[in-house]
Amino acid sequence: TFPVYDRLGTLIGFIGRSIRDEAPKYYKTAEMGCVYGLNLINRFSGPAIIVEGPIDHAVLTQNGFKSIDTMGIGMIYKSTLSSLRQHGNKAYLYFDYDEAGAMATAKSIPVLYSLGILPMVVEAKKDPDETLLELGADRFRDMLSESKTAAQWIATKYKGIDALDLFRKTITHCQDESLAKIEMAHFTKESGIPVTAMASSSSGMYDHYILDCVKLYPELYTEVMNSECPI
Repeated sequence: TFPVYDRLGTLIGFIGRSIRDEAPKYYKTAEMGCVYGLNLINRFSGPAIIVEGPIDHAVLTQNGFKSIDTMGIGMIYKSTLSSLRQHGNKAYLYFDYDEAGAMATAKSIPVLYSLGILPMVVEAKKDPDETLLELGADRFRDMLSESKTAAQWIATKYKGIDALDLFRKTITHCQDESLAKIEMAHFTKESGIPVTAMASSSSGMYDHYILDCVKLYPELYTEVMNSECPI
């Protein structure tokens, strides 16, 4: 059983985890409108690592990593993470390596975009606590540094029109122009889909971003436009 505090350090409930992986896996004293560990993140430096379980969170924090836990729900909400932007412009999503984890990642990406935070997706077959204990802190940091941005992850996890549709839906939540342009460039380079293809389903919202993106990355735009579009 783990005590849950809000970001001000007030005890608001408890969360328990089945040690035998029985269903339900997690037990909560109430539906708490926060994530686990927000009260501790000021103690650590570096980007936050968002995980799915209190044990993962505990192991990460014990080893000096800034971590918050979704308390078993596998997704995050803007209202509970509004203060996260104060801790940097990047955060890692480290969810289970299965389709449920991929779905949780896809749902969490627009939340981080809306806060002006670059989502980095960690793809590891083992849970964070196992991976950290196996690799050690230094190699774990190296693994984090090799993570894909959200746009790169979408482009490789989903292909062609599926990737484009998901990226359109997520990037429209981004209110930071610089972040949007960077991620558009990442998506274009990783997928081979021309940046101009993003305009047709975004109600013109990013037309000026697309023009700026072409100006910023003319060599990328030319290279991709001269190749065969995969959709």
